[in-house]
Amino acid sequence: MKKLFLLLTLLIPLVLFAQMADSTKTFSMGGAAGTISLNGINYSEIRLMPELGFGKFGIGLDVDLLIDENGNVRKKDWDEPEDYINKIYYVRFGHRGDPFFAKIGGFPNYTLGHGLIMNNYSNMLKYPDVKHIGVQLGGILPFFNTNLEVFSSDISKNNILGGHVTTSLLSSTGIPLLENLTFGGTFVTDRNQYAGINDEDGDGYPDVFDAFPNNNNYYVDTDNDGIPDFDANGNYIDADLNNNNVVDYNWAHSHYDSTFVNAGEEFGYWDHNAVSKHLHKYDEKDAIFIAGANYELPLITGDSFKLSNYGEIAKIMDHSYGFIFPGFYSKFLIFDMNLEFRHYDDDFAASFFDNLYDENRAIVVGDTILTKESFIENSKKSTGWYGSITSNIFNTLFLTVSYQDMYGDDIKNGKSIWATTYLKKDIIPKLQVAQISYSQTDMKNVLKDFKTPSTLIDGRIGYGLSSNTVLVYNFKERFVDFDGNNKINGKKETLKTFGFGVEFKF
Repeated sequence: MKKLFLLLTLLIPLVLFAQMADSTKTFSMGGAAGTISLNGINYSEIRLMPELGFGKFGIGLDVDLLIDENGNVRKKDWDEPEDYINKIYYVRFGHRGDPFFAKIGGFPNYTLGHGLIMNNYSNMLKYPDVKHIGVQLGGILPFFNTNLEVFSSDISKNNILGGHVTTSLLSSTGIPLLENLTFGGTFVTDRNQYAGINDEDGDGYPDVFDAFPNNNNYYVDTDNDGIPDFDANGNYIDADLNNNNVVDYNWAHSHYDSTFVNAGEEFGYWDHNAVSKHLHKYDEKDAIFIAGANYELPLITGDSFKLSNYGEIAKIMDHSYGFIFPGFYSKFLIFDMNLEFRHYDDDFAASFFDNLYDENRAIVVGDTILTKESFIENSKKSTGWYGSITSNIFNTLFLTVSYQDMYGDDIKNGKSIWATTYLKKDIIPKLQVAQISYSQTDMKNVLKDFKTPSTLIDGRIGYGLSSNTVLVYNFKERFVDFDGNNKINGKKETLKTFGFGVEFKF
């Protein structure tokens, strides 16, 4: 009943506001009913996604109920105040390029500058299991045709922050070509890379090391018997930590279990595993900051053919730098094309904030947590090319393919590929959507192994049942090298998210 009340409190104001809006208002109600699998658990899903737009303003909600096989609503979606904020899919005003624009919510792909620092970053990688409410603000400042934009991936934490500014210092000179030259600056920071590791109860012990991930008073259970070794204040609870039916230490008779207790320590009745887990508290922060500069010079601005030149340089603080120069963008007939010469110095990683960043910002290797930054020092000097082409083939098939090839004396994994394709709706009768994307980065030979730790696959297929109802299948696969052997071994290292159901819109 409480969930139904929440739905009404969120939806009724939208409907009423839509009725009062001006003649440019639009209102639609979307949703879905079906099944979804999250982290190996199957749920029945009921989702409502109303959207309201009027003028430059728009708002969308994503209110979903996930019901397990016992008929219970998943509590983690409703037990914290921020869960209710997370029902906002987006709130926006205007678009990039407007005098003022703003958006709050999900960002499926977000790029700053020419992508040398942040390229196709997504705060929705783990959506809908994990929802982040990001924010984007920007507009035109009243001098030198300056554009400013700032970004946060999650306004409740503000760990990943970025900004970009461009200005046309020569716009008033009237000098051909140069009057259109723009200069820009970019910065992005992650204030705490360790925040990439889940800590459900917020006790500072990541879930992967926490025997009680939903209770912040306990975290160690040496023998996995379900009884905590001790509480957060150090008070011991389990008298038999190794579960061999011998009390570890009897204070009254000064007797200890010699097979388990270190007799040389007065209070040495932790085993190595318990001590190891005790030390895995990550309440400190590890930040990274990257800054850069760029320019863009339009060369040809015709209706049927466009050509511009650009460049960008970036520096990772406490590490090194890389640059794009020269870079060219062209739009011709049905093609949009980019071609760039790139150079990366030792100790530099391009597009550090990419589409997999939320997965890779901190990872578990054995009993250690490593940040993505910790791998930068393994990067060697490289030079190479990046190319991208987007095409609309007969207004039927839309295809984007990007490829990067970096080479150098110590470079073994310099190749990357990104590809997305989708069909125009109704090309096949009843087909409403058919899309698939694939990416694989920093490989010796791309596509030699289809599944790698840097691979992301996602797709969507929709079949129209009626004018406002679509049968939809969504899927996403990503892969984690839990054992650190640089290979993906079966289902345990394959993370799948998929859903099947009926979406409606009216």
